[in-house]
Amino acid sequence: MTADKLCCQSGVVLAGGLGTRLGDLTKQIPKPLVEVNGIPFLEHQLKMLCRRGVTRVLLLTGYLGNQIQERFADGSALGMSVSYSEEPKPRGTAGALTVAHSQLPDEFFLIYGDSYLDFDYQQAYASFSRWKHQNFPNASNDEGLAAMVVARRPGGDVEPGNVKLDLRSGTIESYRKGGNGEYRFVDAGVLILTKGTVNLIPETDEVSNLEQVIYPKLADNNRLFAVITEEPFYDIGTPGRLSLFSRSIK
Repeated sequence: MTADKLCCQSGVVLAGGLGTRLGDLTKQIPKPLVEVNGIPFLEHQLKMLCRRGVTRVLLLTGYLGNQIQERFADGSALGMSVSYSEEPKPRGTAGALTVAHSQLPDEFFLIYGDSYLDFDYQQAYASFSRWKHQNFPNASNDEGLAAMVVARRPGGDVEPGNVKLDLRSGTIESYRKGGNGEYRFVDAGVLILTKGTVNLIPETDEVSNLEQVIYPKLADNNRLFAVITEEPFYDIGTPGRLSLFSRSIK
């Protein structure tokens, strides 16, 4: 199969957050079910992923996760396949993946459950596959310790850059939370991981996050790739950002 025909239909959505910054909106429902123009945010997200060819989705749930499963069931109503992994207690973005390890595909898009980025997912996957083949031609999916971050230039009220990028190769030289002026890009909440990268997560019952335990390690070993997008990025982490998204989505 040629690179331009490569595609990835598998997605994993981190949908277990408490949503405390949304106040009363998430006292009775989980953050992914907060309505935006009469439709749960997660439904907007899943429909977009389906349009972009990501039709098999694993939802990593936590807080009030039963409501999410009741809403979306097997995903057939949306024309996709949806399955679930529920963490018994908050474990962070890395911990949620370890709980779901047996259900993870070899390669998958990882999407934050409170963010929305509508761009060409399959073109990004093809770029990642070419980069991985050029740099690690003998690595299988399971053994290939490599990942991709979709990056964009900081703007609006987003956090300072956390990605230091070699623009010629697309390789991320360093990933650091709150980086200095050399960190000219910011993680846009969409990644590609391999199951091999999840194996790097330390075994612990404590909360652990990907930006602390995985991304810096991969970047320091030239195993983290970036695709740059100029498409609008939204999240619903605060009431103000939720309002902005509601004005932007149909």
